[in-house]
Amino acid sequence: MTNAKILPPGLTFEQCVVFGYAGRIESEPYLAWLRTLPCHTCRRPGPSEASHLNSIKGQWTKAPDWFSIPECTTCNRNYDMQPPMVDQRLRAAIFYLLQAIYEGRLRWSNG
Repeated sequence: MTNAKILPPGLTFEQCVVFGYAGRIESEPYLAWLRTLPCHTCRRPGPSEASHLNSIKGQWTKAPDWFSIPECTTCNRNYDMQPPMVDQRLRAAIFYLLQAIYEGRLRWSNG
């Protein structure tokens, strides 16, 4: 028996993520590394929190861990209360993901 999720027919992948059918994409080693970095928003020295992008989260689930940036508690709380433009946060999240790949912290695997 595999641990695969079954996606209901007739729904797009985006809808499946929003409704929780696609499960949660997690990477604790990546989040642990992000927490060592200074706050992306105010540059306060680490440790930071891994702040997940709010616009990509599904119902009852956080956004995939890859779409996170390091933020201090204050900046993370401010973001959760008044989200800034998504485009800037998504760009930052992708930057940190690419940095982790470049530094050899992440590796793509097909199995």
